[in-house]
Amino acid sequence: MDVKNLGIARGVFLLQKSLSEADIIHSTRTLADNLAEMALEAVQKDLRGLYHASGSQRISRYEFAQQIAKIFNLNQSLIKPVKMSQLTAWVAKRPRDSSLNTDKIQKQLKTKPLNVTEGLNRMKKEAET
Repeated sequence: MDVKNLGIARGVFLLQKSLSEADIIHSTRTLADNLAEMALEAVQKDLRGLYHASGSQRISRYEFAQQIAKIFNLNQSLIKPVKMSQLTAWVAKRPRDSSLNTDKIQKQLKTKPLNVTEGLNRMKKEAET
């Protein structure tokens, strides 16, 4: 399995080194293909206004890295949770929760935002073909 495009977990699995990920930083991870499908449908329907088009599931960076490892059959024990105060590489302050609410767009589109498992499974299937 080629994991070069998995971003958050790349170093862990390519170098077999441990990765520390914040367990209190939450966001809504989005599969680019799913976002493109939602955007295309929104344009076709001529939607107007503010819509959050993202993945449907709020998840921490740590949980996301764990899900990547699980779906791609990689070593989950290499991923360690860390508190925000322990992260020395992040100089800029970040919000603890930057997740988006997709309820409004889900009511308007046939194409639904994927949750993390659905998105990763789709990514894995595409990588295998």
